[in-house]
Amino acid sequence: MSDAVQPPSLPEPIEPPKPRRTWRRRLKIIGILSGVMVLCLGALLTTAEYYTAQPQFCGSCHIMDPHYESWQKDAHSDKGHAACVDCHYAPGEKHTLMAKFRGLSQVASYFSGRAGAGRPRARVNDASCLTSGCHGDGKYMTTEIQLGNVTFTHAKHLDPNGKIAVENVNRIAVLRKKLFEALGAARLATIEGLSKPIRPAQARDAELSAWIAAESLGEHQTDILAYGEALHTEVRLKHLEGLKCSSCHQFNTSLSSHFKANLTTCYTCHFLNQPFNANTGRCLSCHNPPAGPIPIHAAVPASAASPSATAPAVMMDHATILANNVNCSSCHTDLIHGTGQVTRRDCQNCHDQDALLRDFDHLTTDVVIDYHRIHAAGQRARCNDCHQVIEHQLTPVADPRDAVALLSPVRQNCQHCHPDHHREQVEMLLGHGGYLDHPGVPNQMTGSRANCQACHVEPGTDPKQEAVIKGTLESCRGCHGDEYEKLFTQWQQAIQARLKEAQDLLSATRQRLTAASRPGDAGRAEAARLVERAAVNIAFVAAANGIHNKNHAIALLDQAIADLEEAGRRLAR
Repeated sequence: MSDAVQPPSLPEPIEPPKPRRTWRRRLKIIGILSGVMVLCLGALLTTAEYYTAQPQFCGSCHIMDPHYESWQKDAHSDKGHAACVDCHYAPGEKHTLMAKFRGLSQVASYFSGRAGAGRPRARVNDASCLTSGCHGDGKYMTTEIQLGNVTFTHAKHLDPNGKIAVENVNRIAVLRKKLFEALGAARLATIEGLSKPIRPAQARDAELSAWIAAESLGEHQTDILAYGEALHTEVRLKHLEGLKCSSCHQFNTSLSSHFKANLTTCYTCHFLNQPFNANTGRCLSCHNPPAGPIPIHAAVPASAASPSATAPAVMMDHATILANNVNCSSCHTDLIHGTGQVTRRDCQNCHDQDALLRDFDHLTTDVVIDYHRIHAAGQRARCNDCHQVIEHQLTPVADPRDAVALLSPVRQNCQHCHPDHHREQVEMLLGHGGYLDHPGVPNQMTGSRANCQACHVEPGTDPKQEAVIKGTLESCRGCHGDEYEKLFTQWQQAIQARLKEAQDLLSATRQRLTAASRPGDAGRAEAARLVERAAVNIAFVAAANGIHNKNHAIALLDQAIADLEEAGRRLAR
């Protein structure tokens, strides 16, 4: 039966596809390549880390030539096994990401051409200097370093235990308590107010001494002046709190070594606002005097013109000078050059906003402490970043007959011979000085901004026949007209008449006070106080020339006469 239906043929069985392993091979290859790349990158970074940490790499940049050259000559070079990164990164910092980014930023600045556009400054952390392999043993603190005839020790300046500061704090506390008990809170506040402004020590002591005389507090003068000095010592010690190694040890611009102690830092600390050979400027606190005789006048040889004009060298021994207590300033005042002051312009090199300088014109000890805390301790500013340079060296004099350079420091310091000798006139102009039961009024001329030169225009001579500029009535006429001459004469006559009246009454009252000798009498004690007040007013008007402020002069004389009359009534009881 060929026509029978045949069952459908089944398809040939299909074998399942074999799994493809290409992706695994690729992953394996990628893994191997990645591993190789990581190893290569690691090796590259390790090599780069090692190479870039070498001083030679730093020296490959041309802007680092002087620094690398000076490092090669320094004890901290290969001989001392100190690489650049050992000092310029703090311990544990050089392997951090932050350190790498800092390095990359310097590379970027170099290749972009911006290197030197800012104000670069190397930073050296104190911890780098004090690692165990360097100065961490602390021996540097007590090691005596000889700098010429100066013996220096770090311990004396760094005072790690704060011994000097503690002694000064205790000194302030003792003096404050003593003055408070003796003078009261108001006078103590006045003393502190006169001591707070930043100025040379001589000016501070002169103003305190003038106030002491006006208040008749001569018996407390030593303690008051010592208190003012202790307050300023506190400021100077506060400055040392922010002292870093790099404050004194700075890059050596001569390139004979990588860095050295910048002695102008020493001079700023020791001589700023200090009198010569006193306080921190005291010569023997640093210097060892020369041992044995030294020539101070060279031998004068004979010449053809004067064959007999010979003289041997004149010798001097400092031991004799010290034994006789001769002040070093007698011969060495010319050693200090510069004042070390900070000017507004110096501040404006960094600060361009008046708000940042609002306290500059009224510097007090508190303001200066704050300035140093921010700039020296916080921003690592160095002394000569702000302070004008003070130099400490002999003035060369080729010929002893031409000694102008030696005398100029004294000639410029009028206060050495004339301590604030125009103080009374200035105070009279401003309505200050003397005793009044109400505030004084300044001369009206100050309202027109007139100063001393407005009236003192005529050349003249003083009793020693020295040239001076005198006040003249002609200068008054120039501003006020001819009618002012009559008024000026009336003022002079009124002041002289009132001054004579006060002087006569003072003499008579003093005689009565001497006759009324009653020890322990409260009335006599009060009368004596009033007499002394009156004497201060009268002496002040006479010294200041009352014409400098007619109204204030008359008010002081009126007060003096009132005090003397009250003293007379108390003596009559």
